[in-house]
Amino acid sequence: MIIDHNKPRLITTQQYLESVVSVLDRNDLSLEFLAVNSESAAVTELDNDGDIQAVLLSWETLGDAVADSSIIDAIKSRRLEVPVYVTGEDEVGFDIVSCSSKIEAFFALHDIASDPESCLAYIINDFDDRSETPFWTAYKKYAVETNDSWHTPGHSGGASFRSSSYINDFYKFFGRNMFISDLSVSVDSLGSLSDGTNAIGKAQNLVANTFEVKHSYFVTNGSSTSNKIILQTLLREGDKVIIDRNCHKSVHYGIVQARALPLYLDSILDPKYGIFAPPSLSQLKAFISDNKDAKLIVLTGCTYDGLLTDLKQVVDYAHQFDIKVFIDEAWFAYSLFHPQYREYSAINAGADYVTHSAHKVVSAFSQASYIHINDPDFDKDFFKEGYVLLN
Repeated sequence: MIIDHNKPRLITTQQYLESVVSVLDRNDLSLEFLAVNSESAAVTELDNDGDIQAVLLSWETLGDAVADSSIIDAIKSRRLEVPVYVTGEDEVGFDIVSCSSKIEAFFALHDIASDPESCLAYIINDFDDRSETPFWTAYKKYAVETNDSWHTPGHSGGASFRSSSYINDFYKFFGRNMFISDLSVSVDSLGSLSDGTNAIGKAQNLVANTFEVKHSYFVTNGSSTSNKIILQTLLREGDKVIIDRNCHKSVHYGIVQARALPLYLDSILDPKYGIFAPPSLSQLKAFISDNKDAKLIVLTGCTYDGLLTDLKQVVDYAHQFDIKVFIDEAWFAYSLFHPQYREYSAINAGADYVTHSAHKVVSAFSQASYIHINDPDFDKDFFKEGYVLLN
């Protein structure tokens, strides 16, 4: 999407970029250019068109810095992941970029006119980087190109099913790709969940960057396991942990396994609707004030009935007493990326540990889960002990 208040220049910029699409020889991409000449029109298009992947904003002058910055803020408040590129006069390029940390790159106006190919190629290269799938790409390549199997599982790419007179219908139902893709940790190039190496490690790093956290880990046993991994990492025998009584049972089990001391917050029942609300902020603050030596607070980020908590207040208050905050956000993994829900996101609120059930509300197979970590005191080596044992 191209944004420029100057209509003649807007049309010209679009024509320059459209003229070099064929030169780039990217038949794998469908490139379309949308030209708008106002902030309101840009916001409307962003709200209605999820396929917009980049914005090119014409920065009028340094005197209009506030107005132009507000356009960028409006874009980012709706689609945080969409990069914003800025065009302007070359001599003030550095000053323009200094006006906002949300600018992806600056193109001088004369570059758009004289070398639109390089400008468009730069934007497409950024798109390629954002679209990178290091594990899936390597995994698919290995599965398709490998003709034999010298590692578990014992069906050897489906051969034992395919050759059987009794169970070959199992092979026919799922198909060849299912079986040749059933691999073990023995494929070193794909990496290991235990070590976070190679393709798996790269994929986890990309997830961490996407979710704006320091570390992300894949878990294949569901968020029940993710919850227990975090609790066994953080808690020791006798540690106090402030917990929502209505938390998922895996949280209760994890606390028992760690031999920690739970301090239960009241679950508030709404008799009219027959659902439980999150604990009250006043009670939570009272618990913290009475138990300043508590090690951890555990809350459900979005209840199973869809009720939300203002987690920013919780996190800020807990951190005043050096208490870590862990949010089970199993049903709310999309919150960070939705303009209406971002303010309720545990990650946006500054929680130290967050679990997401990828299989529940984003695209993943059953039991796929994420652990996200922003704790500045994170003990990676100790975490890995529980991660390897339970995952």
